[in-house]
Amino acid sequence: MAILAQYWMIPLGIAFVGAALTLFTLWQMRRRQQNKLALRVLAGQRRLLGEEIEERMEDLSQVDDTDLRQRIQASFGFVDDLHVGALERQAHLQNLEDLAHLQRHKITILSHHLDSAAHDAVPQVEHNTYEEEELPQTREGLEDDLLGRISQLAPKKDKRPPRR
Repeated sequence: MAILAQYWMIPLGIAFVGAALTLFTLWQMRRRQQNKLALRVLAGQRRLLGEEIEERMEDLSQVDDTDLRQRIQASFGFVDDLHVGALERQAHLQNLEDLAHLQRHKITILSHHLDSAAHDAVPQVEHNTYEEEELPQTREGLEDDLLGRISQLAPKKDKRPPRR
């Protein structure tokens, strides 16, 4: 029985070695095909890049040096003009911010003056009941606030709502 088992293992081993050699050969053939394909692609890319380089070199040889220098000088002037424009715009924005600050200050002074005039004109109003409020941030809010204060100070003859 042991001899029979040895004879049976030999053909199986030969079949296994043969299958391994066949798979190795197929793998080598596939790798060679992939290498050939990669080399073809690289050769095509090299040709295309060579043509592109030749075109660029031809374009560069046709560039006029004097025209290029003139354009460079013009670009410096253009950049300077842009810088001056940016500085002018920044100065204009600063002026607008200063004007807005002065207008807020004027509104504050006028509202304090109006408050002091209202306290002097109406002695029955207690000073403790009036609370200082923050100034409205929008023009409409400021107008509504001032119209409300005027209507409180005006004689109560007219029952019409304040005009907007």
